[in-house]
Amino acid sequence: ESSLRRALRERPTHADAHYNLGKVFEKRGDFAGARREYERTLALLPGHQGARGNCARVLQFLGELDAAVATLEASVADGSAEPVNVILYAKALMAARGHAAGMAALAEACRRVPASGLLRRTYAHALLAAGDFARGWQEYLWRDVADTAPRAVLPGALPERFGGRTIQLAPEGGLGDIL
Repeated sequence: ESSLRRALRERPTHADAHYNLGKVFEKRGDFAGARREYERTLALLPGHQGARGNCARVLQFLGELDAAVATLEASVADGSAEPVNVILYAKALMAARGHAAGMAALAEACRRVPASGLLRRTYAHALLAAGDFARGWQEYLWRDVADTAPRAVLPGALPERFGGRTIQLAPEGGLGDIL
């Protein structure tokens, strides 16, 4: 922290020093201090996606839900937000304006960037958590039809007996659907 403060005394417009000091404050639980530093970063570098997402997150901790939504809204609308910030935006919307608003934001993000596995999985998990199992599993299985979907390739016929051993045919790494 002291080196960041020294850097800012020497160069008060050092955006990365403000950003990193914000991270220090956030880690220690000083959300007001973190907010101040993230906002300073954004004043110097309005397109700084890390500061934008972190600022929105600390605003949520401070209970300023509408401000958290506003911090991310423009970058989500113009498509410049990173997927993790779209997810933060959807969570802020759910907290500020209800579940349906956040779900609509996730659905729109998946429509805009259909190849984003992070967005698609988050949307699928949100649908499943809401009890919308038909759409949730359909969304979760999108990669089965995506061009980038991993394919399991078996080396040939498997023996009928495995002698007490377990064989893993295709690791998925998602919700535990491994044979």
